[in-house]
Amino acid sequence: MNVTDLKAQMHMKEWSKLIEARQDSGLSIKEWCRQNNLPESRYYYYLKKLRLAACESLPSEGRDGSQFALVPNHARVSNPVVTRSSNIKITLSNAVVEIGEGANEAQVKFTLEVLLNAQ
Repeated sequence: MNVTDLKAQMHMKEWSKLIEARQDSGLSIKEWCRQNNLPESRYYYYLKKLRLAACESLPSEGRDGSQFALVPNHARVSNPVVTRSSNIKITLSNAVVEIGEGANEAQVKFTLEVLLNAQ
């Protein structure tokens, strides 16, 4: 292990302690950051880095092939169709879209395009 790796590992431990301290405090992130003179953006940066490291440490054979897509907040879906069995479930603030196992690639692509371009 080189110096860069050791430094990164040290940072991860420090950041993990901060995140745990905030969680144990019972305070909101905003209030905890204010009391500890830590900008909220810095807190979320640490949280993001820890989550990415956790995801990268997962064994590849344990992953189920699920993928996530970013859907903009402005996307709106009216009258969503929900099936009992689906492989893909997209939850929005005002709707849930489920794509069943019988959907082909073109249907999935079309659905995602509609969600991304909805206004």
